Amino acid sequence: MTTEVDPIAEASVPITRHVNGEHTDNLIEYLRAYTEVDDATDARMTGVDRDGMDIEAQTPGGVRNERIPWGERLERREQVREEMVRLTVEAKAKLGLDPIDLTEH
Repeated sequence: MTTEVDPIAEASVPITRHVNGEHTDNLIEYLRAYTEVDDATDARMTGVDRDGMDIEAQTPGGVRNERIPWGERLERREQVREEMVRLTVEAKAKLGLDPIDLTEH
């Protein structure tokens, strides 16, 4: 039996480091838009693989762990960025927030 390698999980350390260092505001938006966590005061990506990302949310009621799926199964590391941009655009629209400037990303 062969085990299929998940190319996204293999790159999880640099991906989570980058997201947690630069995009915690987006993680909070994802929680508000795609889960029932609407009171997160802080968030961090705790895992990522070809099917989605795991987010740990700090809330007034304690820690919540949530999973945000990608729109499709990812096969290349570069697709994580594309999916996060897509999720951000959709989350901001859903939440009624100002859209992102895609020329900056």
